[in-house]
Order: sequence, then C-alpha cells, then structure tokens
Amino acid sequence: MKVALILQALNSGGAEKVMVNYANYLSQNSDDEVLLVVVRDNGPYKNILNKKIKTISLNTKKTSYSLFALIATIQSNKVDVIYTTLV
Repeated sequence: MKVALILQALNSGGAEKVMVNYANYLSQNSDDEVLLVVVRDNGPYKNILNKKIKTISLNTKKTSYSLFALIATIQSNKVDVIYTTLV
C-alpha cells in the first residue's frame, strides 16, 4: 500500500514533527511505501527523515497554488491512503 503524508513544509513545529515521526515509524515498522509530499522543500526536519521515505516537493510559494500539482502527484503515484495536517 502507498501512504502519502502531506505537509506545507518541514519547518520546526509540533505538527510537522509529529508527521515526520509518523512517516519514520511507518517506513520502519510496516511494508507500506511512504511518500512525504510537501508544498515547500525546506526546514530542519528534512534531515531526520528515514532514507526509505520518498519526498516529493510541489515547489509552490503558497499552499493554495499547489492544488493541481497535489492532485497530479497523488494520481501519478497511485496513493492509497492520505494523511494531512496544517495544509
């Protein structure tokens, strides 16, 4: 199964830390393929991601500009489950 976690960025915040920890947990303790989809590919939590996690950056300035890129990413990667917060 493919699991996508969607975040605005990997900045240092509580929700971001929880999602990164959850992504790391899933990648280490399940057979699921874990994708981390971010609106902007920046922030200190990028360095603590498990190497098995595929990170996809939508590279948009605002979250509202990322909708079509997000839909295309979900469809092209054939994602089964989506988790998101603060988007």
